Amino acid sequence: MFLRSKFKGTKQSLSSSSFFFLFFFFFPEDDIPGNLPRVLLCGHIYCTFCLQSLECDSVIRCPECEVETTLPEGRVYGLQEDSRIIGLIYTTKMNKMKSKTAELLPSPQNRKDAQMSQLTKLETKFSSSQAAVCHIQERIKALEIAMQMARKVRRVPFLEQYCILDKVLETLQAPVDDQLIDMKCITMGTGMRFVIVWFVGEISIEHFIHETNKPFVYTISCCFPFLAVTQWVVVTHIVNPSQFYVQSVAERRESEILSDKINQLCSGDGCSFTVKDTVETESLIFVKWNEGHWCRARVVEVLQKDSLEPVKTCAVTQLASIRVFFLDHGLTKNGATEASLSAVNNQLRKVGRAIKMDLAHFAPMVVRCSLKDLVPYDVTKGWSKEAQVEFRNVVGSAAVEMRPLGQDRESLLVDLRKAPMEQFSSSVFISIREYLVFIEVARFYSPVTLSRKPLLYYPPVYPKINSEISAMVSHINNPANFYINLVDNMEFMLLSAKLQEFYNDLALLEEDKLSIYCPVLGQSCVARLDDKLWYRARVMGHPGGRNVEVQFVDFGNRKILSVSDLRKIKDEFFALPARAIHCCLSDVIPVDGESWTDACTNRFISLANQKLVTIIATGTVGLATGLVDVPDQIISGNQKEEPIEPQLKLPAQLKDLKVRVCHVNSPSSFYVRFAQYDSQLKRISELVKQECAQMEPQDVEWKADMYCAALFNGVWERAQIGSDITSSDSAEVRLCDHGKMMKMDVSNLRPLPSFLIGSVALECTLNDIRPAGGRSTWTDTACDSFSYYLTGASAVMTIKRPVPVTLFCSNRMGEFISIADFLVSEGLALRQRKPRCVSDCSTCIRGSGVLSSTVSGQMPPKPAPRSIMTAEKVKTSLYQPPELPCLGHIQISISAVGEDGLIYVRTQNLEQLKERIQQSMKALPRQKPYTWKSVLGCAVIGPDMLWYRGQLLEVLGGHVKVQYVDYGLVENIPVVHVYPILLCDDVPQLCMTCQLLGIHPVGGKWQQDAVALMKEVLLNRSVDMNVVELPADPRGPVTVELFIDGLSLSRILCQHEHASMDRTVSPDKVSLLMPTAPVFDDWDINTELMLGSFTYPNLPQEGEHFKVVVKHMCTPNEVDTLYIINYIHNSCCHIKNVNGESLDEALTRINRNIDTVPRLSSFPEGGPCLAAYSDGKYYRARLMKFISVEPVTLLVQHVDFGSDDTLPTSKLRQMPAELLEFPCRALKVKVAGFKAPSVTREENVLPYSPKWSMKAAMEMIDLLHKNITASVVAQEPELTVLLYSEDGVLVHLPLVSKGLAELE
Repeated sequence: MFLRSKFKGTKQSLSSSSFFFLFFFFFPEDDIPGNLPRVLLCGHIYCTFCLQSLECDSVIRCPECEVETTLPEGRVYGLQEDSRIIGLIYTTKMNKMKSKTAELLPSPQNRKDAQMSQLTKLETKFSSSQAAVCHIQERIKALEIAMQMARKVRRVPFLEQYCILDKVLETLQAPVDDQLIDMKCITMGTGMRFVIVWFVGEISIEHFIHETNKPFVYTISCCFPFLAVTQWVVVTHIVNPSQFYVQSVAERRESEILSDKINQLCSGDGCSFTVKDTVETESLIFVKWNEGHWCRARVVEVLQKDSLEPVKTCAVTQLASIRVFFLDHGLTKNGATEASLSAVNNQLRKVGRAIKMDLAHFAPMVVRCSLKDLVPYDVTKGWSKEAQVEFRNVVGSAAVEMRPLGQDRESLLVDLRKAPMEQFSSSVFISIREYLVFIEVARFYSPVTLSRKPLLYYPPVYPKINSEISAMVSHINNPANFYINLVDNMEFMLLSAKLQEFYNDLALLEEDKLSIYCPVLGQSCVARLDDKLWYRARVMGHPGGRNVEVQFVDFGNRKILSVSDLRKIKDEFFALPARAIHCCLSDVIPVDGESWTDACTNRFISLANQKLVTIIATGTVGLATGLVDVPDQIISGNQKEEPIEPQLKLPAQLKDLKVRVCHVNSPSSFYVRFAQYDSQLKRISELVKQECAQMEPQDVEWKADMYCAALFNGVWERAQIGSDITSSDSAEVRLCDHGKMMKMDVSNLRPLPSFLIGSVALECTLNDIRPAGGRSTWTDTACDSFSYYLTGASAVMTIKRPVPVTLFCSNRMGEFISIADFLVSEGLALRQRKPRCVSDCSTCIRGSGVLSSTVSGQMPPKPAPRSIMTAEKVKTSLYQPPELPCLGHIQISISAVGEDGLIYVRTQNLEQLKERIQQSMKALPRQKPYTWKSVLGCAVIGPDMLWYRGQLLEVLGGHVKVQYVDYGLVENIPVVHVYPILLCDDVPQLCMTCQLLGIHPVGGKWQQDAVALMKEVLLNRSVDMNVVELPADPRGPVTVELFIDGLSLSRILCQHEHASMDRTVSPDKVSLLMPTAPVFDDWDINTELMLGSFTYPNLPQEGEHFKVVVKHMCTPNEVDTLYIINYIHNSCCHIKNVNGESLDEALTRINRNIDTVPRLSSFPEGGPCLAAYSDGKYYRARLMKFISVEPVTLLVQHVDFGSDDTLPTSKLRQMPAELLEFPCRALKVKVAGFKAPSVTREENVLPYSPKWSMKAAMEMIDLLHKNITASVVAQEPELTVLLYSEDGVLVHLPLVSKGLAELE
């Protein structure tokens, strides 16, 4: 086998494929084990045997590029294998095997072609019958049309005027012309016997033509009327799941008409048997179903008196028993009759020739069906009684949906689906087939070729023996049975993405296409977990109940899933080998020598599960992994500790050093850590904790560059002070072993012992590039992209002083490209103008197994000299500010809504300005490199190829952020579409920036859903705008209030809980926010009486004590804690009488006649109403807000009790105006004097106020159930009181003494 990969092209990019691979594969008939593709340092790929032939003194010279590769330990076998080509080879071999198998088996298409060939030969014998066939087809078509017209007229009588019934009757009643339809010409000279059955609608015409020479039978029949039509049916009779009968729900009316007609015929004596009549098999008779109900039946078997064998014909008087088949029910029934003629006529009636012709157009009302691909659970015993009973129980007498799936002889192959009984899941149907399989009374029939083994995954790529490698522990059963994943493999991420994309799209299209009904042990598949994601798996067992035990080959864990969560796996997902590697700890055995204890396994899981570890493969053992039949790797757990080196020391050999990127600030500042210090880092952290954890905080004067120990996320780390600490309590420190800068409290710092001073993180900078856009610093986009690809990545570094470096990383296509080239191609960086000095400042860092362009002493080719164009310095000013409107109401058009919530309105018409701009720009200006630092106003070519005026906001590499000054829109546009010139600079901006008055977004920032709502209701429409305040800067935002059809936009946002109203807005400004009177159409609307608001009682003076009763409590106390209290003070709680009755008497009177009170039909926020309570009575309430739309429910507050309730509109009534004259009995107050504890040890807390514990709330409720007095402390900004007990002691003091609260 010979493999070769060739690189072409020089420029490399992460987003585009710049490498072209050329592979040559030659597969021998007998593959030789171990001949795998391996990667040279130059990146070319060859097979193992070819590399052995090229080896010379542990060095291989690449035949393609002549770059020398020094072989590691293990020689050629020490080179890294290429897993992608291994997967392709494996997939090709599997496809070749399947193609050979397909050649041996006859395909359905071949069988179909053979049958069509035979049919063509057969048709040549009937060339003389074409005219007869044409006549027959015309006759059939005429009958079909006549039957359809007759059926429509019978169902809808008024259609009679649109057709000629005489012609319809003439066509239906026309006899069959034997001379016209003469079938003798068909059999003449063929020696065949034909049975031709024509089904025309509901009429069957049979002609039998006999020839005695050859017993060949040829049958022409129509398909079932249900075939390929999904419809609702009723199961009339069940023999077993493979034989049952259904009747269409659409034909129920026709069945009733037939039944009434049969009952009418049998009610008299016209159908009675006489002494001369006989009963024949296959004849049609009427059978008594029950009293007064007769049915059609076909005679199946007849027994004569004194005879044990069935006969074909029997006289009525000699009839002993009869077995009949009910054509309209599907039931076969046996019946014994007495010898007398009257007894026979009591159970049976004959069907004469006239009656038979009269009922000929009524086809049998049932169709025989069979559940497709269903066999008995125990095939040797056949269908059990339980299967029949369960089938009958699940379908019952209700209508079910029938889905035809095919036809098998006289049965229709179907699947029945029953609609669920629950209303909330009406869209989910129950498959009868899956139900019978689920309860294990049936199985799906899925023929399996036993000679073929299931297709297996390719075995995983195992690490080299006695070599360190980074891995992630994916699953742990015990220390002797766990699985790992090798890291730094982008191919599996691409595989997982493709897997989700394919199977999620499949679920929307043809879900049954790849469904698995009968899983086979060892079968490869795709399984779906609870997270709705798909993973590669393998079937390991059948626990029963339609469940399957699978093992996930990329992680190693097992799980029992339903068969419905499995899908067949496509061949392309076999390309990559299994990822999970089965491992065990070496040189470790259980304490008892037999089994691992749960405590030991749990400890191992807590230390290693789902964590990044460094492993050393020490050997192989012959363990059966259950995944593939290959040896397992053993992880070493007995390594000799090395002495601690607290300070980073560069080794003497500065080539190919293994490092890990631990922190990234920017391409000019990132930190790496040598792999040799990974094992010591944990020991250093433990020493720092041992030395500094027990120290007490000390008064240390921290200076810049001092070393210290810092407590970060519960872990003690070595750190270095960034700057002098003066009066602040926080310090800026850098974690020495990670490079990350952070701020932390001085109390978390301790002096670091001298023997631990040092750092193992090395700061590096990326060589040969600089920030784009003429900036001196890197943009956030460049830093984020750089950090995304490098943070935590393993790499190999070659250092040449000083320490600028070159980084290489793998893209999604598996190609290794330069990070510097990637940043340049994305427009995030530019090349340095000075020539690159390879000898002085180049350091190559590459991912595992990846080579830079500088290898083994060879110099890279020098780039061709290029001329650098000098950027032209240009400066432009801003466009003139917009003309601001006057205060007051105006009609305005909204052009854009910014992500920051600012609203852009258009002050004038744009058409004239657009025409003037296009006329002024007749041709494109010459494109030049510009320095964009001084550019403010600019010209932009839009996507519609028209010119627009813009303002430059930010330079983003190859793009610039521009705002269209006449529209307000902000876009990122390539620099080639932006020119530093002003268009119509004498015209001010036509777009004005506005902000809403008196409204605060939730969280202090407008969320995406809030901005989307504003765009939906505002864009491209004219609204009423009230200008409240003009800015000092004409370019600043104007403070406005917007009204949409009379509704305030601010209230709409508050109603949707996207914002809250600012209560500090001046009342003078609020009074100006009333919209102009809208122009209404002349509608005759009967509006309800608009009621006022509730009134409140007069409060006592501050310091005066009065009795209260606490009715409702939210929390013991907090800033927003509210109490609802009833005043019993003589002066302020005097029960007011209106029209001689109190509030309780008025409510009692209204509740007696509550049916006369109209329901509430207007629901303004804060509006009064009568709301039903749990006792069935109505009380005064206030509307708070809508809770749901389907169904409509509202939150109300009972103003006399303080409690809240969620009610539907059916339990809300309009409030009589007289009830508003009574003041509210309950008021919201805050209790002063105490607050929630700063530290609580209680686990159970209030979910809506976690600062308060449940224990504190219960204690406060007990204290408030006594006689309580109150005194007003303050009325603004909220009503605040002090509560006292019977003894005159503050009621909250017991909470403070128990540690459940603190004094305020």
